[in-house]
Amino acid sequence: MFGSTVAVPLLISKPLGIDKDPEKLGALIATMFFVSGITTMLQTTWGNRLPLIQGGTFSFLAPTFAICGMAGMAEAGFEVRMQHVQGAIIVGAVVEIIVGATGLVGRLLRFVGPIVIAPTIALIGLALFKFGAPNAGQHWPIGGLTIVLIILFSQYLRKTHRAFELYPILLAIVGAWVVAALCTATGLFPAGHPSHTSLANL
Repeated sequence: MFGSTVAVPLLISKPLGIDKDPEKLGALIATMFFVSGITTMLQTTWGNRLPLIQGGTFSFLAPTFAICGMAGMAEAGFEVRMQHVQGAIIVGAVVEIIVGATGLVGRLLRFVGPIVIAPTIALIGLALFKFGAPNAGQHWPIGGLTIVLIILFSQYLRKTHRAFELYPILLAIVGAWVVAALCTATGLFPAGHPSHTSLANL
């Protein structure tokens, strides 16, 4: 939950034009946490009442990139871009409410199987490739270590301890950061190195 709630604002900050504005980016991240808390309370009180945290979703990223990349958006400010994205989300929410209230979702589930779900998830991942790959490509050893740790924790160690099942990505990021910090402390990653890290940046 924490990872997706922070990652989504960071990923959409560049299309929205606020990646260089710490104040607006911080406000966007804070808004995500605040709204996630409200929706979680609403769902656990009046909604499905399941003990689930309502966090951010990566499903909206591809439409957000498409909306922010439309003609005329290059000159538009952050507020205008955000209004377009919010409008699209509102329309999508109304459609989802109609589908759920009319019972269409039960009929549609007969046609939604693994063959439909797998390409959809793959397309979401491919849409994020252009953002993740350049950052990881600045230093592939640490980027590769993160990927290996994610696979190790989520696929092979998830039955050994519950933490690996619940937080594989967070643990992988922490593990890679610790390795980068050790390499920085020993002088292997000097200042200016892509994987140079410091507690001052936290």
